[in-house]
Amino acid sequence: MNRIIRLSCSVMAALLLLTNQSLAEVTIEAGSTIVGQQTSSQNNAINKDVIGSVDLVVDADVGPGALHIYGEGSTTPEISASSVIAGTNADAGTALNKNGKGRFQLSEIAYSFDIDALNISLGVQDLTTFADATAVSNDEGSQFLADALVNNPSIAFPDYTPSLVLNYGEDDGLNATALIANAYGLGDNTNANYGDLFRFGRDKSSGLKKGLFALGEVRIPGEVALTLGGWTRTSELATHLGGANKRSAFGLYGAADAALGDNTTISARFGWNSAKATDEVVSHAS
Repeated sequence: MNRIIRLSCSVMAALLLLTNQSLAEVTIEAGSTIVGQQTSSQNNAINKDVIGSVDLVVDADVGPGALHIYGEGSTTPEISASSVIAGTNADAGTALNKNGKGRFQLSEIAYSFDIDALNISLGVQDLTTFADATAVSNDEGSQFLADALVNNPSIAFPDYTPSLVLNYGEDDGLNATALIANAYGLGDNTNANYGDLFRFGRDKSSGLKKGLFALGEVRIPGEVALTLGGWTRTSELATHLGGANKRSAFGLYGAADAALGDNTTISARFGWNSAKATDEVVSHAS
């Protein structure tokens, strides 16, 4: 059993800047999340009861589109409840160097713009921002903390990664998303550095092919809102038996959201993938 104390705070500021005789808006948001966890067993193994993170988000209108910059820092998780019991804290260790030590890093920098109902976003991005979202479980900072209630663990999402995302549709209508990215993100590479983000060959340490990650998703509005999607990943993955999975992994997933009255929403996820890899599960339902 976990006992969790979570403290969150945020500060927002809007600045109006005069650039080339046009008015541009810059929004700055800062936040911090602190989590204290213990377990009903194995407490002797835990040497860090409290871990935390800080976030800094800057969004600015630039030309015909918007520039998004996200920096984050995290403490070193060491042996915490999240490492003793996997999946209990999706906020733990989100910004680490190659030695597993906490750091502050530039996680995202991307530019997006609209062409009629089509939004195009290009840069180093968190792909979970664009796919696999439900009404009640998509943010470890303000909703559920457990990994499986943040994103579907059957999807082999890379960490922050160079990507191109296309989203088509209106806010209250049918929406479709397609994206392609490097299958190895910032935290997936052995050295956890920015240079490796733009190398698509083999990982220096494991020797496994990095490959690409691609995903397609459709969101259907209604009394029961449905999300249906599929993904593929061409990288080689370490398997339970050691060695590597030489075939591309792929999977299917979905979600359903329904409002039960004014203050209650029910949400469900399901997923399946073809790869019995150490960092994925074969099927999932929540």
